[in-house]
Amino acid sequence: MDIILELLFDIFTLNMTRKVKEEDICENMAILKEIEWFQVYLQDNEYRTLIIHDEDVRNVIGRFRSNKLEKDPNHFPYQKKMYDIIQKKSGVGAN
Repeated sequence: MDIILELLFDIFTLNMTRKVKEEDICENMAILKEIEWFQVYLQDNEYRTLIIHDEDVRNVIGRFRSNKLEKDPNHFPYQKKMYDIIQKKSGVGAN
């Protein structure tokens, strides 16, 4: 049982720490630019600046699975991740 848990932990941490490539970000950005909920972020100057220049925001975008984005552009977990990182980085709702 310990071996299985250790293996699962290794797989999980590998997935979370994988280096995001600029190609992944660009590919996902091309898909996201066509999606209505993402276009709302691009229309806001502050959010647009974060999307273009902030490394953490870009890493979140790069971690999305492009095939999943294409298959289901309104995939709620991706919308939530974008919302959370944008809110965190813009300081909205921060104490």
